[in-house]
Amino acid sequence: TFYNKTPEEIQQMTFNLVTFVQSGGSIYVSDWAYFWAEMAFPDIIDYYGDDTQEGVAKVGIVYDALVANVVSDSFQRALDGAETITIQFNWPAWVLAESVSFSSTVHILAPTVQTFTSTLHDVPLVVSHKPTPTSGTVFFTSFHHEAQLTRQMEEVLRFLVFQL
Repeated sequence: TFYNKTPEEIQQMTFNLVTFVQSGGSIYVSDWAYFWAEMAFPDIIDYYGDDTQEGVAKVGIVYDALVANVVSDSFQRALDGAETITIQFNWPAWVLAESVSFSSTVHILAPTVQTFTSTLHDVPLVVSHKPTPTSGTVFFTSFHHEAQLTRQMEEVLRFLVFQL
């Protein structure tokens, strides 16, 4: 977290992430680690709430089986043509993205998600973004992979890892 870091340390870490990705490296952030991507690449994803405050986007409730749409061709190919996937959110307060930049790719999208206080529609659950044509890629997922015990989710993880 950023809570115990000085402004100078945060600035240096952010600079390092941006430099790494711009130099061709890729990063993958999941759930509560979202703020690292938010600090380095604030225009990629609009997270729930105030994007300038760490933790505000942690509003997702527990779902034993959230059915989401596989909307990118690359993920559909990786999942043998599947158009939906079931995702388990076994912990409350998972991070919600509300929208993405026009140059980002949404791979998995939840039609409806309940938060602690409201209902959101068309929630991006897996997003990728290349800041420039020669840079690496920033990947974000709302869910934790250790909670996913299906073959489909193994394929999602395999796909993400081999893109890094």
